[in-house]
Amino acid sequence: MADRNALGGTLVLGGGYVARLLGKRGATIVSPENFMLYTPLLPEAASGTLEPRRVVVPLRLMCPHAELLLGRATHVDTDDRVVVVETEEEVTTLGYDGLVVALGAISRTLPIPGLADHALGFKSSPTRSTCATTSCGGSKQRRRHRSTTSAGES
Repeated sequence: MADRNALGGTLVLGGGYVARLLGKRGATIVSPENFMLYTPLLPEAASGTLEPRRVVVPLRLMCPHAELLLGRATHVDTDDRVVVVETEEEVTTLGYDGLVVALGAISRTLPIPGLADHALGFKSSPTRSTCATTSCGGSKQRRRHRSTTSAGES
C-alpha cells in the first residue's frame, strides 16, 4: 500500500535528462542529489578553464514542474506498482502509474593496481567536492593570476 502517489503518476528514479523530457506533465523525481552533472564539461572543470559549479544544473530549475524527493529507492515492487524510498527524515512508499529507472552511470576503472583506491573520479558528489578543494582548486589560483596581470600579458 502506497503512502502517497507520484506527481502526475510518473516516478523517476534518478534524474537528469529523463526528468527534463517530462515537461509540464510533472513527475516525482527520487535522487540522492538535487542536481544533474553535465559530464561533457568535466574536462574543462578539471583543467581549470571552467568553474566546477558550471557543470552542475539544479534539478529544481531544470524540472520546475516536478517534485524532487532527496533520497534513495530501496525496494521496487512492480506487481503492486510501489517503490520504497528512504530519505533523511523518513521511509515512505510511493505509488506510480509509470516508472522510469534512470540511475546514471558508474565510472569504469581501468585494471591498474591501486587505481580504484587512490584515484579521484568525477561521477560522485564527494569526489567532485574533494577535487574542487584539492587538485582542481588551482582554477582559483589561475583566476587570481589573470586578474593581476595587465592586458596583453599571459
